Amino acid sequence: MHVCRIAIADIPESENGAASWLMDTFRDKDKLLSDFHSQGHFPREGIESELSTAKCLANFIFVITLTALCTYLTLFSSIWFKIYVSSVCAFLATATYFNSRPSRIVSL
Repeated sequence: MHVCRIAIADIPESENGAASWLMDTFRDKDKLLSDFHSQGHFPREGIESELSTAKCLANFIFVITLTALCTYLTLFSSIWFKIYVSSVCAFLATATYFNSRPSRIVSL
């Protein structure tokens, strides 16, 4: 899978410009696909040797520690923390189901 993020500002507003941009984008997509079939990978694709073992280990330890801490707090803490965790889970489930996004407080 190859993902490319395109900024909305990069898409032309005129119909002819958008059509031309779309044709160029599909031409690039077709070239990527043919290169993938001939070479077996996408260009500039990361490989496992480029991954840092120390970074992966640090991320793993961080995630495991955070998971253990949250599990401990959920099971052995006061009722108020359990109410907080339950309400956050309910909010996130509702926001995900209805695909709602909170408005930005600060625009960057």
